Amino acid sequence: MTAARHRTPSTDVASAILDAAARLLGAEGPTALTVRRIAEAAAVAPMSVYNHFGDKAGVIDHLYQRGFLKLGASFENAVQLENSWEALRDTGRSYRAFALSHEAEFSIMFQEAIVGFSPTEPTMTAAAKAFDSLVQVVQRCMEDGFLDPDEPIELAQQIWAAIHGYVLLERNGWGLVGTDQGDEGFERYIDQLGLGLIPRTASVG
Repeated sequence: MTAARHRTPSTDVASAILDAAARLLGAEGPTALTVRRIAEAAAVAPMSVYNHFGDKAGVIDHLYQRGFLKLGASFENAVQLENSWEALRDTGRSYRAFALSHEAEFSIMFQEAIVGFSPTEPTMTAAAKAFDSLVQVVQRCMEDGFLDPDEPIELAQQIWAAIHGYVLLERNGWGLVGTDQGDEGFERYIDQLGLGLIPRTASVG
């Protein structure tokens, strides 16, 4: 009796291809991202890359999209916290954790690691959804009196920029104080950032 063949589920193949591309990008840089190299690293045929993503640009676009989906999911966990101020702090922690543990995706998303890459419209939708989660938390903080009433989208952008700046320094080893002190340094930073944001009449703890 002939044993039944078991095909690898399509989603697993796609995930393996993206994981392989991320490893190559992190280890060797963008020049390593060819269909042949990606297929070899994922232990699949080159045609599998074409079938799932169309071409190399499709792989990069899905890496970008996957990164924002992961970041958005971590922000969603923060959104669920009852205390809105702690939720806002947790979005900062989530952003830092993502940046330090998903270096390849982060470099595509925020550091233009792939010259000339432009994300597709569905991918930009995923990016916007992640940002919307931060806006929701900022809006809640305003409603709860932890932040002065303001334009939540603009303030969310400013907070994101502040956290991003710190994380980028830490990732690249550019900081001299705080960014070389791990979790403790980051917690002090968001404490100081918070002091600059809260109204003078508010209490957060």
